[in-house]
Amino acid sequence: MGNWRERLLLVKPESRVLITYGMLLGVVALHVLRLSHLNNDLIYRHSWGESQYAMMAKAYQQKGFFWGTLQVDFYTAFTNYIPVSSLLAALVSSVLHTDLVITGRSISYIFSLFTALYFYKLAGVIFKDRLKSATALFVFTIIPINLYFSMFFYNEPIHLFFIVLFCYLFIFKQSNGAEKYYYITISAALFFVMVTKPTSVIFCLPLALPYIWQDLKRKQVDYRELSSLLLPVLLVGGVIVLNRVMHPDHFRVESAKLIDHEVLLNVGYYAVRMVKQLSFEFSGFIPLFLIGVCLLHKAPRAVAGFYLTSLCYVMFVILLIKGAVVHQYYSLPFVASFSIIVTFAVFKMTEMFAGAGAKLVLLLVVLAVFSPRIVNVKKAFANEYPKDILEICDLIKKEKGHQRVLALGKGHMIFKYHFDIPSKYAIYEPDSAKLNLVKSYLNTQDFDYVIISNRLKGVNESLRLERYQVIYKKDFTVYKSIQLPEPLPGRSL
Repeated sequence: MGNWRERLLLVKPESRVLITYGMLLGVVALHVLRLSHLNNDLIYRHSWGESQYAMMAKAYQQKGFFWGTLQVDFYTAFTNYIPVSSLLAALVSSVLHTDLVITGRSISYIFSLFTALYFYKLAGVIFKDRLKSATALFVFTIIPINLYFSMFFYNEPIHLFFIVLFCYLFIFKQSNGAEKYYYITISAALFFVMVTKPTSVIFCLPLALPYIWQDLKRKQVDYRELSSLLLPVLLVGGVIVLNRVMHPDHFRVESAKLIDHEVLLNVGYYAVRMVKQLSFEFSGFIPLFLIGVCLLHKAPRAVAGFYLTSLCYVMFVILLIKGAVVHQYYSLPFVASFSIIVTFAVFKMTEMFAGAGAKLVLLLVVLAVFSPRIVNVKKAFANEYPKDILEICDLIKKEKGHQRVLALGKGHMIFKYHFDIPSKYAIYEPDSAKLNLVKSYLNTQDFDYVIISNRLKGVNESLRLERYQVIYKKDFTVYKSIQLPEPLPGRSL
């Protein structure tokens, strides 16, 4: 049927409406997919961190609000962020008597829905076109790091919402005038960005800088807006700095993530690790983002601000490279800027064709080629921890006297949450010194159960647990004290 140019002409411009609705339907399907993890199984990606948020929520639920965080017996002041997700989960769970992990994940999911709504509105203000807005939302939703983090019991889904809300409010005001209650709303949005993760301010203020600079040159500065931006930064930033001065030991763990001499001596190693990390987090869209960066000179002012936030992100990753190669949530706030620039690049590429039908075909081809593969989506939702953990938790909870548990190996934080294990009795990978400590604990303490990951080679043999009997053995070996009574009939181990 003719050549390819004639076939492209058969695609009618009206098809953009169907494609727009198709994009939005895809977004809905992805949000439904996220519901697959709406349970209390702490075995998914980053369940280590979720266990920490769950422990903090449990402490707030039991003790009420206090100035700091508590993970069983490990207290830290607010030197970096306030776990708003834990506070909300504790409050909702206390009122509704729901499981803390399910509640925390549900809160994250609800925030992710509102984030999607406001990102669609943000894209509409920037691109002023429904198809472009729907495309931006599709890219934003399907990015692997956003796809899986939006369901997890973390602060990140909450502060991503406030980042997107801030961007929408600010850019809408520049394009259409301030919305009602603009000044107090944008100040509140920036306040919660700072509270939930202060470093994420780099995804907000740089966006405003080009507009503020232009107002300064025109001598038309909106001082109400300027004060609305500075007040939350100074207030929250001042409190965080004060806490760090008063509690320097509590901040030491964050300082260890900064670039140092060891990084400079192994630049290639860290560069490769970071590239692999970003390749998973943002998948095939990275080439489109780089194309968008090359088109900076053609970007409208509403898009240009996101290049500044991208530059700030790169500087942030370099400065905290030792943390960035491990903690994927560092990149989550970047998905808004990333998606806007990718969408801008995609539609600039479609301008290579003159016909409206050809533009639509090219749009679909580009998205099909660069969107994450199904294998990447499956990887994002794959279990990071063995299902044994669920079986072991259920097994031990059926018994009485299960408050004295020693846990060794990957998964220790999950056991720590479930059994309120003191920090010194929950160890990730014991070296020789820590292994000697464990031996002393076993000689001086009476544990009801000892859980050891079988990935720790030789640990089971070196500990010589004569006073314990094996009751479970797969990825973990579970020992039960022989001093404990046998299970009652009908409740076998």
